Amino acid sequence: MSMSRKSLKIPSISSDVELCLSMIESGCLFTSIGDEATLIIKGGREEVDSFRELHRIEVGFAFIDRPEFPSLKIQTLIYNGNEKPFGFDYFFNVESKEETALIRQLIRQGYFNVLFYVSEIEYLKRARITHEGKMRLRSLLAEAR
Repeated sequence: MSMSRKSLKIPSISSDVELCLSMIESGCLFTSIGDEATLIIKGGREEVDSFRELHRIEVGFAFIDRPEFPSLKIQTLIYNGNEKPFGFDYFFNVESKEETALIRQLIRQGYFNVLFYVSEIEYLKRARITHEGKMRLRSLLAEAR
């Protein structure tokens, strides 16, 4: 996965997304903002500042078959110069029309934005999904259905 080096415009987030973010101290949320799939990573000031010097982002996908919550997992590893990456896991509910639409959006786009958030959006990066990653995601979505 590669990151875009160009400057990206910071989008506005809806009041619903802001409300969801206000309920978590630290973690991540996948959503669609301005018709683009977006991973919002929320953390404390120190943690978010440590991501400013991103070196690379790696993404992996897996299908988790649980009777109560079958899901598609996206694991995002962020390398900021340290050998040990920061990991963020998000579980898409494959029984949700909204969540499967977001997965399809990821496949179509071939990238997603990564917003870093403390009490507001601090900065934005773009992560590209490789062709192999898109094929894997498409295959896992088909398996989940």
